[in-house]
Amino acid sequence: MVRKRTIKLLLINESDNEGERLISLFRNAGRVARAQRATSAEDLHRLLEQESWDLLIANDKHPEIAVEQCLEHLKKQDSDLPAIIIRDNNAEAALEAGANDVINSDDDQRLIFAAFRELRYLESYRELAATQAKLADAEERSAMLLSKSDDAIAYLSDGMLISSNPLFCSRFGYDDPEELDCAPMIDLIDADDHENFKGLLKAQINNKESSTDFNFKGINQSGESFSASMQLNNAVFDEEPCIQLTIKGAQASSGG
Repeated sequence: MVRKRTIKLLLINESDNEGERLISLFRNAGRVARAQRATSAEDLHRLLEQESWDLLIANDKHPEIAVEQCLEHLKKQDSDLPAIIIRDNNAEAALEAGANDVINSDDDQRLIFAAFRELRYLESYRELAATQAKLADAEERSAMLLSKSDDAIAYLSDGMLISSNPLFCSRFGYDDPEELDCAPMIDLIDADDHENFKGLLKAQINNKESSTDFNFKGINQSGESFSASMQLNNAVFDEEPCIQLTIKGAQASSGG
């Protein structure tokens, strides 16, 4: 259901009287609408820049703004504003120009149906965009915290390292996290601990609630071994499930 809030209409038509008629249609359908008519191409540009609209309704009777010109303007601005065109012929041209729907001038019922449909789509689109923006912000903050962590942290998917912080890299003798991108984690673990690690990793993947501790011998870039303790936790990275590896209080490896 579309929220019961005032619908903001941007109109490209012949008169304010036609605008009042459209407002009445929405009112009769149980919705409150507020409309603003663009008087010129410059006015259209100003209205699109200064305010957020819910729906554009246009016909071919505006003295200065052609329907296709209006749609082209929306396309150039990369606007998410849905546009419904009222005309009795040449519907294909309007649809090809970017109209969401074309309605006959005598079909007010279908106009309202199409308007409510587009409003539902728009609301879903804007909610998705807001969620994606929040996710991007959260991932950015997570990356910043990861880089400043006092723990060596990495993320593992299908046995391969997909991300690691600088401290994790230095723990294994690497200078740059990119050097470990897509590296098999098993290559950083002593051969005597391989089977144990594989078993614990499989168990952790199937265990969604708790963590797993793993004492092992690591192998640094120079081939030297060192003793360490790792914790495995289920996590999400880039919207995909994975395993987080944490070496508490890690310092750069000195070998031995």
